[in-house]
Amino acid sequence: MLKKNIVFLIVISLVFSPVISIGAFGDTAQKQTNHFITSENQQQYTSSSEVNSDQSITIVSPAAGYLYLFKTQPIKMPFVSMLGLGYAVVIGRSINLKTIYNDIDHVKFVAKRAVTGYETVRWDYRTMDGLGTDLSLSSGLYTITVSAYNETDYELAFDSIKVLYLKIGREDFGDWVNTIYDGGETITTPLELGLTDFASMLNTGESKQFSVSMQSKDDTNVDLRFIRTKIMNNTEKVVESQCNIVTNCDTSKEYEVSVELRFPFVMLDGGSPSEDNNPYFSTKIGYQSQTGQGAPNHVNTTFYVGRTNISDPRVFRLSIKPENIESGSKLTFFTNYLTVDNTGNEIFQRTYSIDFEPATELTITSIPREAKISYEFGRSAGVQTKISLRAEGGVLDDIIQSLLLDPLPSYMAFDLSILGSREFLYESDRSYNISYALDSIQNGNLVSFMVGGLPERIHASWGLQLGTLGDLIASSYADLDMSQDVKCLSLSFFGNDHPFISLENFPRKLRFESGVNLLNGTGNITLIRGLDESRTLNVSILHKDMAVTKSFELKNNFLQMKWKIDMVNGTGLFNVTRDSESVITLSTIIQYKNWTFTKALELRNSNLELSWAVNRQQRTGQVILTRDAGTGAPSVSFSIAHDGWILDDTLEFNNNYLEFYWQLPTQTNTHSELGLITAGGQMFHNVISVVDNEDELFHIGFGIQTDDHYIISWDYINGKIMNFEWSGKLFRLTDVDIGVNLAGEVFTINADIDVGQSGSVELQFNKAVAVTFVDTASETFSIHGNVSINATRRLQLSWELGDTGHFTVYTFGQPIGNQFNLEVGYDPQHTGNYKYGFKLTGDHFIQITRTIQWYSVNGTLVRIWILGDEPIPGDWTLQVLWNGQWYSVPWG
Repeated sequence: MLKKNIVFLIVISLVFSPVISIGAFGDTAQKQTNHFITSENQQQYTSSSEVNSDQSITIVSPAAGYLYLFKTQPIKMPFVSMLGLGYAVVIGRSINLKTIYNDIDHVKFVAKRAVTGYETVRWDYRTMDGLGTDLSLSSGLYTITVSAYNETDYELAFDSIKVLYLKIGREDFGDWVNTIYDGGETITTPLELGLTDFASMLNTGESKQFSVSMQSKDDTNVDLRFIRTKIMNNTEKVVESQCNIVTNCDTSKEYEVSVELRFPFVMLDGGSPSEDNNPYFSTKIGYQSQTGQGAPNHVNTTFYVGRTNISDPRVFRLSIKPENIESGSKLTFFTNYLTVDNTGNEIFQRTYSIDFEPATELTITSIPREAKISYEFGRSAGVQTKISLRAEGGVLDDIIQSLLLDPLPSYMAFDLSILGSREFLYESDRSYNISYALDSIQNGNLVSFMVGGLPERIHASWGLQLGTLGDLIASSYADLDMSQDVKCLSLSFFGNDHPFISLENFPRKLRFESGVNLLNGTGNITLIRGLDESRTLNVSILHKDMAVTKSFELKNNFLQMKWKIDMVNGTGLFNVTRDSESVITLSTIIQYKNWTFTKALELRNSNLELSWAVNRQQRTGQVILTRDAGTGAPSVSFSIAHDGWILDDTLEFNNNYLEFYWQLPTQTNTHSELGLITAGGQMFHNVISVVDNEDELFHIGFGIQTDDHYIISWDYINGKIMNFEWSGKLFRLTDVDIGVNLAGEVFTINADIDVGQSGSVELQFNKAVAVTFVDTASETFSIHGNVSINATRRLQLSWELGDTGHFTVYTFGQPIGNQFNLEVGYDPQHTGNYKYGFKLTGDHFIQITRTIQWYSVNGTLVRIWILGDEPIPGDWTLQVLWNGQWYSVPWG
């Protein structure tokens, strides 16, 4: 009673001054209904700053110099205005703030209390009902500031007002229905639903019906139901708020309807609110229809929220059921949930908006703390549906997420566990194609993601285990198990029609394991597919003029890479093991404008190991590379293509065993040695080819081989190298294959070449070739020559170099050449009538075995002799032109 008397005296002292009159009340009420007039009055007392003149915001209620007494019309206070105090007086359950604005996305309201400096903050986002808020504060003098922002959270403008607030009664609890029709004003209808009614509905689950105005009086019916219940197999306590809305307005026009309720939080569990300072919750659910055809609409929405903790609700569920709405209609559903503590400070807030095209039955269940979310689409499944989501607030307010599902499944569920089991679960009733877009209102498309043939079930799990402090041991794994392969994935940026990265044939089973021990220098990486069938995984990356495509041919179930590195002792190994000898191909294609670069790697072995041992003090070391024989030699190939030209190079690694060792001189040992041990096999084979518009112009292939032991040694004495020796053949070319395109025909030569103190070259041609090697004529001189080579002929050249040695030419009993012609003519009178010259013709020539041997002593050639056939064996004819007459020369 004393508090009410004090309030009454304050009101009298503020309102009734020596200059007040009855007329002032009527004039004040009339002016207050006009926001522009109120705005003008307010500018006398408030501080307003606008960063951009086109973007502004102004607090129009409460206004300086006015008294706001509960829900009555504001009363002008002339005495306050005359003294220039510049504040508003509000008496009631809360302060209701209203603004007028231009080109603003969202705002922040801050009520700062004098003396203590304590701040209460509220956010609001632009919808059809404008920008404003309701502040539940304790009594005191406040400076209330509103700051306006754009979609990227950049501050545009602000305004402020000083308010003397006297709190009388409890917070303004209850229910309201807000309707907006065809861009008109917001109609707010309070519902006759008090605290007692709300408590009764929570206990009994009864529903209440109300009629509100949309286009015309009472053309919209609202059926409300509140009840305490449990969901998710009776594991989660929630409050169910059901709102069933039926409107008979002309739905061809855009309209919006929402239900807002605010009640003490303690009532959710059956408690009774106190006289004042009640923590409370506020929720708002509604929808906006944009593309109706004029017929009545019936939409049923239900919102569930966990009630165990006011600051951290455990579960949310949102259910939307268009019961009677035209086919193809577009709906925007929005919901807001807010909690306020006993000091009037906002401690939790969520605002969502979801677009459906066409209108879709949907139930969303979310457990924020556990990152679990599920979607159920009910009887709307089976058609292509676009869903757009926007979470209003902060820097993400500019972002719209869009999902295009074809066809829409009946349900899909996501379950992400970050703590504990660390797993991701996804389930749906069918496979479907999905497109996801992340768009900015200001900057357009940011990211697009498409999945073709999303599996019905995905289970991914992962783990990380760390050793105790000081162990430096860690192990991890990742396991993916899907019901089917993913046909294709693609990722695009900034509205580009061509994906930045795409992936095809992603396997449905894959497991990754790894372990590292830094102290011991050991580690391993293991990939397990768990499937026998082969897969070719294609990954493509596109950026501007460059495209990169990688292909992985997956045939193994098991692939492991392990290592052991001992930095102290200088030893280590790296090992790759597979569970089969099947061929695996890894390829990369890079395209830049009209250039194409290609690399391909083929693995044909089940085991490959590289080991080493290095002694730095003794300056010795050893490196060994081993592999099993497998099904062949691993190879790597490179190619460059440009305007029809292709240069290709393929290199095979043929050795199963390769060892390189060294011993370098030290202060106590002057001997040095380098050694290469190859088991006598071919180390590499390389093929290079050139192609022009699918015609091969040239190719050459050769193998590189050394003897089993090739050793170089020397002594380093007094700064000089002495006793230099080597053993074995360092260089041998095997399987030499040379091909040259001659007038459209490819002429090839096969050879084996040993290079060293002794060696050999063996050549073989694949087809007969005729070549005119010279053809020129003038009035003084002429020369013409051609030769034809037989097909499949072989030629061997061998040698032995040293004090005693030889050089041998051998044609394996068959002539290399088929025909040889050379004719020369000369005219000293310069008339073109040749008087002198010769003509040499040979058939089936160079069928030969010829050896040149020598013998020397102390570098002096003692003897040289020639063994074998005639100098140029074959059928030869020689004619001489002398003074215009031809004469035959005996030959043979």
